[in-house]
Amino acid sequence: MADGSVRLNELQKSTLNLKRIFVSADVRGVKALVISFPARLCVYDPEFRVDCLELMDAIRVNSKTEKKIIIDLTNLETMSASGAVALFAQITSVQLANDSNYFTFRLPKHKAMKDQIRASGLWDAIKSGGSRKLDKLWGSANKFQSGFKPDIHLDPTLKKLSEQMELPYKLKEAIGEAMLNIIQHAYPGSNNPLPRWWQYSTFVKGKREFIFVISDLGHTIPKSLKSYELADSQRILKAMEKGVSSTGLAHRGKGSDNIKKPVEADAEDKLIVISRNGLYMYTSKNVPPKLEDLGYPYHGTLVAWSFII
Repeated sequence: MADGSVRLNELQKSTLNLKRIFVSADVRGVKALVISFPARLCVYDPEFRVDCLELMDAIRVNSKTEKKIIIDLTNLETMSASGAVALFAQITSVQLANDSNYFTFRLPKHKAMKDQIRASGLWDAIKSGGSRKLDKLWGSANKFQSGFKPDIHLDPTLKKLSEQMELPYKLKEAIGEAMLNIIQHAYPGSNNPLPRWWQYSTFVKGKREFIFVISDLGHTIPKSLKSYELADSQRILKAMEKGVSSTGLAHRGKGSDNIKKPVEADAEDKLIVISRNGLYMYTSKNVPPKLEDLGYPYHGTLVAWSFII
């Protein structure tokens, strides 16, 4: 590819700074594309999310044509749990589909951020490796995990979470429901890859905040509810109503209640769902959910629970 303008079309009218993103470099004699990240990585912060979502898509799109990609995190200073999971998912999905040594990484020059990437387990999760690397994470203390079978991976997930805090029973139900939804709905059709999700949990001591994030890179909620002529955020709202299911069956669609219940007890707790171009934030059954339509799509669904404890 001669210049960035072709990629601009592939990235759906991206507004990214082409000088920052589309730079070539040499990795052991192989020409590589450099994708550089900004100071903050977060998929729902209004100030940074478009940049973040475009970068994730840049990885997805260009991995289909480039021999190598350099992930340049040099300028990264802060990263949310949601941003970390989105990066983990996109990087490892490419490693599974391509060469497990496909990426080269430039770690942050900001020492605290570099230390956080290593201490959190993100580095061990995204460094070179394929399915064996992801399988080994389950036997470690790493909080970044990727699963594909709820009957195998739910109990280890709950065990790891219980080591950090006393888990509300409703959260256990919600996590199990989220995993089942991914397996049953996110990857329809025989041509799709093995159903897989990516997850991370963390306890932010300074804020007394516990966060659990789970994401897939599948069909998306709005695409599943294509019969509704609504904006994507409104489709997510519809999907979160009790009794609404992409299957159309009256006895299905109860899982959304399980996903919402953990945050209803405390007004400070929240649930965030991002899928395609929509964002849904829920705090209480007495408060209308906050809805936003994103400036750029997330090619999958990300669910995050946040608790102040």
